[in-house]
Amino acid sequence: MRNNLNYSRIGITVTKKYGKAHKRNRMKRILREFFRLNKPLFGKGYDFLLIVKNNCTLRKLNEVSEELTPFLQNEKIYNI
Repeated sequence: MRNNLNYSRIGITVTKKYGKAHKRNRMKRILREFFRLNKPLFGKGYDFLLIVKNNCTLRKLNEVSEELTPFLQNEKIYNI
């Protein structure tokens, strides 16, 4: 969604069904690092919400990058 700011923000939610606290926190750290490294892909002035469900099999930063980068390169997501 648009946030009318000069920067983008992310919100990360990991369901308890994903695993114990250390596993959920690791996934949040990986997603925050992906956001930090790929800020140009996110554009400016948007809020993004990432929801990690219990069937998520991504475990490493490179796996997350392979999954999310093509999605973010699609400009249609900014027309919401």
